[in-house]
Amino acid sequence: MVRIVVIQQLSNLSDDRMEFQLLDRLSYQRFVGLRDSSQIPDAKTIWGFRERLVEQQAYSVLFDAVNKQLLRQGYLARGGQIVDASLVPAPTLHFSKEDKTWIEQQATPADWSPAKRRQKDTQARWTKKHGKSWYGYKLHASVDKRCKLIRRMVVTPANENDTLHLEAVLDAGNTGRDVWADKVTSIRRGQRA
Repeated sequence: MVRIVVIQQLSNLSDDRMEFQLLDRLSYQRFVGLRDSSQIPDAKTIWGFRERLVEQQAYSVLFDAVNKQLLRQGYLARGGQIVDASLVPAPTLHFSKEDKTWIEQQATPADWSPAKRRQKDTQARWTKKHGKSWYGYKLHASVDKRCKLIRRMVVTPANENDTLHLEAVLDAGNTGRDVWADKVTSIRRGQRA
């Protein structure tokens, strides 16, 4: 499952597309170590595993370990880095005024059953981009300029400003000093955006 999450992230695939690629491509099956198609997890299983990683705060630890293995094999991030944020839509939910009050206080309404709690995403937020409203999250990522491999990432509610997470996604191990980001053509390490 760890290999599935890694190749899914590196290929930028949704859970459904990841399931399809595992069913369709022998190269994906070989990479993740599956011997026959009856062992291929479905999209919901992939989603559940990734959610458990996020809950246990192991998602970024996993990608740090992958980057360390790549470094041991001689791969070194070069040429600077590109930083950007992508909107990740979430299913739109409608809350009552009372529920919104609870959620704003980062609490769960007392009348919600455990099943209802699992169905409600209380961390996604609204934002506007190019005059269009979006509900969901932002994936802030840094890739090295040369190979475009994701080096660091942070997921936040969609309404958080990109500049708040710039330093968190910068890769200190990159050999290049230049950073390319929105509205900033080049930032020297040590300077603020």
